[in-house]
Amino acid sequence: INHRNPGVIPAAVECPHVRAEIICDGLHIHPAAIRLAFSMFGGERMIIVSDSGRCAGQPEGYQFDLGGQMAEIRGGVAKLVGSETIACSATNLWQCLVNTISFGVKEEDVVRACTYNPACALGVQTEVGSIAPGKIADFIVCSPDYTKKRVFLAGKQI
Repeated sequence: INHRNPGVIPAAVECPHVRAEIICDGLHIHPAAIRLAFSMFGGERMIIVSDSGRCAGQPEGYQFDLGGQMAEIRGGVAKLVGSETIACSATNLWQCLVNTISFGVKEEDVVRACTYNPACALGVQTEVGSIAPGKIADFIVCSPDYTKKRVFLAGKQI
């Protein structure tokens, strides 16, 4: 953001139909910047994404091809082989939700940014994105500290 040439961020903030996607793996974007984005766009316009590659959930040292470049999991982060360049995220959306709440963003805004807001952006909010009669019942039951207890897909526990 520049005071004479504000750029894309202020333009997006001033345009009420624009939604902002943000990677909340704790590595791509500093927690302060995540809090700032939520305060600028509000909980109704934020969408949390994982940016995960196929490496998500893989062990330390796992190597994989990423668009013709080799990458590997090092220190829990997917980096290009022989480089410190972040290749992609190695986390999942659930961990991004837990991270974002731990960064101090309001719980209800975080849950909405992982569920309802993405469904709205895709135009499928009548099918998914919240728990209501007639919707596909994909949801996680968790404890107050966000430990997963049960996972349901299409209403069936897996």
